[in-house]
Amino acid sequence: MKFGKILLLVVGIWTFAACVDRGDVSPAAADPEKEVNQEDLRPYGYRSGIVEFLTRKPLSEVAETVYFAEWGRLEIRKETFRSPLGDAAGPPRHQITLINRKGVFTYQVETGEGLKSPPLPASHSFTDYDALKARLGEEAAIDHLRKMGIEKLPDEVLLGFSCQGFRRENVSFWMHRGLALRSSIRIGDFSIERHAVRFVPDVTVDQSRFQFPKGVDPEKFKSVTDLLKKSNSEAGPGKLSS
Repeated sequence: MKFGKILLLVVGIWTFAACVDRGDVSPAAADPEKEVNQEDLRPYGYRSGIVEFLTRKPLSEVAETVYFAEWGRLEIRKETFRSPLGDAAGPPRHQITLINRKGVFTYQVETGEGLKSPPLPASHSFTDYDALKARLGEEAAIDHLRKMGIEKLPDEVLLGFSCQGFRRENVSFWMHRGLALRSSIRIGDFSIERHAVRFVPDVTVDQSRFQFPKGVDPEKFKSVTDLLKKSNSEAGPGKLSS
């Protein structure tokens, strides 16, 4: 498989996973004509918080800590990747991802490499599904989502927090006030399972948390958009197939 196709696949999976976590493919789409004012945007139903996740991927396990503020408009994720085979497969790797109004910035600690991409699509309010259900009634709301390709799953209680379950194509997620405390992404024979192991809402998060290590300038990271354009240009028409 050519580099361009690999890059497209990796970026696509990564972006889609980030959108799921922030509710961008949630029932917020129930009112697609609704205008979203960025200043009034509240992706999450809490002003701030800390969430710890455990993610199982085909070739790694990820311990992740998420800090967020400004109702989710500012967020940083700190991940430690370990092989399921243990230390024999190599030392753990570390990644830091900052999400803000300017975009998404991802930094690989060991290699010192960084990537930046445009801002995530605007998230509607975390209350959109509840508002839809209140307006149409539960059966009509579920039917409305079904027409958009979103299936309502049974609700669950995770870590003591009630979560609404949904499925869209190969992605299932359980949302609590805009936060996906559990999600599952299946692509062919591969799956990514992610669930929260600790959640502390409405806790004060120091602004120093939302910074990269000293000397790291996210504005100098390579642009994902530019890399994709370059790889497509070098490959030429019809050369991205395996």
